[in-house]
Amino acid sequence: MVKRSKERRAHPRIRVSFALKVKQKADVLVAATQDLSRSGIMCALPGAIRPMTRVQISLCLPPLGSGPNEGEKEIRAEGVVVRSDPDKKGRYQTAIFFPELHEEDALWIDRFVRHRPGKPSE
Repeated sequence: MVKRSKERRAHPRIRVSFALKVKQKADVLVAATQDLSRSGIMCALPGAIRPMTRVQISLCLPPLGSGPNEGEKEIRAEGVVVRSDPDKKGRYQTAIFFPELHEEDALWIDRFVRHRPGKPSE
């Protein structure tokens, strides 16, 4: 029997698919997101970024509903690349950790992850 290891993540994450901009110095890469949590994001980048590199990210969370406080939310934050692995399509599967988020942005991400229809990411 195989024993599963306990989940180490402090925050739930969800599979998502929307555009993300990752800026490193003067370079701006457009990525396709794969999953998102309050602590970070996984995305597919067209180029590699070395682990432990600080980057600026910009993403726009899609609306959750049609109410006055349900519209899109732009999130801009600093991130740290923790993993960047090449895939079979020539992209780099890149995990970015958020060392600090503005409290409002963190709350928006939490709300998005909790209320977004779809499957939690494993």
